Amino acid sequence: MPATTPSPELEAPGAGPPALELFLMRNFMVPFSSATTSWQQANAIYQTEGEKVLALIRDLDDTTLRRQVLIKRFPGIEDSSRFWSPAMTVEHLVIVGMGILGILDSLRAGKAVTKATRIQDVKPSPETGRAVLETFEKILARQAEKCTRPAQGGELQLRHDHPWFGPMNAHRWHVLNAVHQRIHRMQIEKILAAKT
Repeated sequence: MPATTPSPELEAPGAGPPALELFLMRNFMVPFSSATTSWQQANAIYQTEGEKVLALIRDLDDTTLRRQVLIKRFPGIEDSSRFWSPAMTVEHLVIVGMGILGILDSLRAGKAVTKATRIQDVKPSPETGRAVLETFEKILARQAEKCTRPAQGGELQLRHDHPWFGPMNAHRWHVLNAVHQRIHRMQIEKILAAKT
């Protein structure tokens, strides 16, 4: 088991960001990003950020890859996510990436998503190790393959609730996936900077 700092007291998973930050994200930042980011741009952001993630962690030794580091919370993550390792952060990206691809498949096929999306269900395991990198590369490839054609017309009518941001159509979920990838790439950078 890799060495870690003592586990800090953090808010429960799913508690969300501070109320004002959540209000601003839900009512301004997420709608603005969705309105100003095309489907193709979101694809490019998702892939570029994914490659940056791999570049940051590919050559890390196992101890560094699995060491949990407490970072200062920054916009876009909740308190419970501040004590992760680089591998845990990538596992979170895998879980969320797979989940959003499933949501996109359903919405674009005109089918309601029956399972509620819950923040506490996408938290990673402290036991996560190097094997998650291969899975992450597969998710990048799958997203590139499945999301080449933009959602359009009737595909944009159906919505699925995000626990923080409310009902979102396929385009907004797709853009959120790209922004989410960027946020957690920044988190890995902060984790690695904090331990040096």
